[in-house]
Amino acid sequence: PERMAQSVNQTAQHFAMSHESGGKTTFKATAERAVDFRDTGKSHLEGVDIFIYGAKGDRNDHITSKSCDYDSNAEQFFCDDEVDIVLNSLPGQGPNKPDSKPMTIKTTGMAFNQKSGTAETARRLDFDFNNGNGEAMGAVYDSSKRTLWLKSNVIIHDHRGTPVDIYAADMHYLQLERQITFTKPELRREGQKMTANSGILYLDEKDQAKSATMEGGIHGVTDNKEKKRHTDLVADRLEMALNDKQQV
Repeated sequence: PERMAQSVNQTAQHFAMSHESGGKTTFKATAERAVDFRDTGKSHLEGVDIFIYGAKGDRNDHITSKSCDYDSNAEQFFCDDEVDIVLNSLPGQGPNKPDSKPMTIKTTGMAFNQKSGTAETARRLDFDFNNGNGEAMGAVYDSSKRTLWLKSNVIIHDHRGTPVDIYAADMHYLQLERQITFTKPELRREGQKMTANSGILYLDEKDQAKSATMEGGIHGVTDNKEKKRHTDLVADRLEMALNDKQQV
């Protein structure tokens, strides 16, 4: 075995830790290798897998990274390297929907607090979901409240039905409420554009958009090149209903 540095308390292969509540495992982390530092109480982990099951055991979120630092005092992981996150508890990912595609996220600089069950990054993230993909700058995922906050520069490409691109200053996904809220949303489709100060997207039991509300400074523009027609819409409040093909 290699000689340990003075600051190192111990090294270990196949590191594992978990947390239980009410007889259920709510959290589990494993690593291929761990180095513990005696002076700081921190550990450097390599080949990291983090599994989040939740208090009810109804989720199966999975975080992987080549390396992370773990602070046992703060009960927090920090992964400066690239991080892959699979959120099986987000839209369409319940245990009764095995055929749905889970939402996946790629980012760096992620902090995960095992006590609160929150994962956060201030850096860029790219994500994929059922029939779409997107990007944002900074995010907070709360596994206990089942919420995802994309902090800024949000861009979403929805490929269902007639493709639509959504741009927003920020976005909150509230799974339990089946709602997605936007600040300064801008919707773009071929020949169409609509902006507002705020917007709410309401989801049905299939986690598809069923209706939407936009408020404040609404401006819609439609250009029909074939008919050479231009339309402007201005309103303070707009309510829309959508069919299964995501058509208004």
